[in-house]
Amino acid sequence: MLRAIKTPAKEQFLFSKVSLLVAVLLASTALSYASQSQKGPNCERALVKTQEVLNLYKRLALSRGVSEQDFNRVVNPENFEIAILEKGTYKVAESEVDLVEIEGAPPPEKFRDAILTHSIEVALWPETQLQWFSVTGENPSRFRYFSAKNRDGNDGDQIIVDGKHHLANHPVEQVTWWSVIEYANRKSKLMGLKPAYDTSGIQFSGRFEEGSLYAVSGAENLKINAPNGDIYRAEGFRLPTVMEWEVFARAGAETGYFPFEIPLEFLSKKHSDHSAKMYKIMHVLDKHAWFSHNTHTTRAVGQKLANALGLRDVLGNVFEMLWDAHEGKSYPEDILLADYAGPPPNHSDPIWAMRGGSYHHHFDRLTVNQSSWTWQQQFPWVGFRLVRTIDPTM
Repeated sequence: MLRAIKTPAKEQFLFSKVSLLVAVLLASTALSYASQSQKGPNCERALVKTQEVLNLYKRLALSRGVSEQDFNRVVNPENFEIAILEKGTYKVAESEVDLVEIEGAPPPEKFRDAILTHSIEVALWPETQLQWFSVTGENPSRFRYFSAKNRDGNDGDQIIVDGKHHLANHPVEQVTWWSVIEYANRKSKLMGLKPAYDTSGIQFSGRFEEGSLYAVSGAENLKINAPNGDIYRAEGFRLPTVMEWEVFARAGAETGYFPFEIPLEFLSKKHSDHSAKMYKIMHVLDKHAWFSHNTHTTRAVGQKLANALGLRDVLGNVFEMLWDAHEGKSYPEDILLADYAGPPPNHSDPIWAMRGGSYHHHFDRLTVNQSSWTWQQQFPWVGFRLVRTIDPTM
C-alpha cells in the first residue's frame, strides 16, 4: 500500500540525482550518431541499464512510501532497459502519406523541424507480457502461450507464473487505451513517481488488469498531472506523443518513409519488375521488423535490428498506441512544433493514433510518418511503449 511521506526536499534531491545520473550516463556512454552523420545532431545511442540507476530509483520510491517488495516486483535489471532521447531539434515529415493508396512511386518526403525542450527516457521495446503481469497480476494477451496454432511464436520465453502461462518477452496486447493509461499510473506509483494522468473525474467499466477498461462517461475530464497540463512536464510514465514517437522511431534518419534506405521506386506498384523489387523490400524489412511477411503472431521483443537510438520493434510486432487523437494528419500547419502534443481523443468519438505496423499487417503499414488508429476495443496487434520525461521541472 502506498503512503505519503512528507520529505519534499529529500524527494526532490533524489529525483534530481536520478535525472542527473541519466544525463551523465548519456554523456559518458553514448555512441554519437551525429559524429557519423549529419542526420540528427542530438540523436545519440545511449542504452541505460545499470544497477546504480536502479538503486537511485529505488531510494526515491522508498522515500515516497513504496514498499521494497512492490518495487522489486516491478523493476529489475532484466526488464528496465531504456534509451535516452536528448532534447533538441529534430526532423519530422511535413505530411502523412499512405503507401496503401499510392499506385506509382511515392513522392520524396519533405521535412519540418520538431523541437523537444526536455530529454526523455524511451523503453527499448514495447511493454512485455511479464512487465504487465508484474504490475497487474493478469495477462490479457491473445498470444500468451505457445500452441500448435501459434506455431511460429515459440521464441523460448514461455513461463508459468502462479499457474498461468505467459510468453514473457512477447509484447502485451489486447489492452485498451484507457487500460494503458491506468497501467502507466500504477507503474509510476510503484516506482515512486507522480502519475502522469488524473482520471478521477471519469467513470469506467471493465478492469484495467485484464486490459478491458473503458470510459463510460467523463472522458473529457482526463487531466495531466503537470503545470498547465503540459504532458511533457509530467513526472510519471506515459504514452509518447505522435511527435515524440516519430522522432525516436526515425532516430535521426531522413531517409524517407522508413528509418533506413529503401529507394522510392521500389515502393511503386506499377513497375514490370515489381516482384523483384518487392523481394528486395521484404529482404531489408525482414532484418528490422516482424510483419505479415515473416510471422503470423507477435514475437519476443528485441530479436530484430535496433535503430540508431538502440530501440527495437519500433516497426512491426505490434502497433504502438500514442497519446494523440487520430485526426488524419500528423501536425497542424503554420505553427512551430515545439513540444507539440495533439489533443486527446474526443470523448464522443474516441479514436487514438498508433504507429509502426504489426505482425498482422503488410509492409506499407511499417512506416514512420503515417498513423493508423484504434478505438475502445482490444486487438491482438496493438500494444504500447512507455516514455518518461527526465527533467520535467526544467
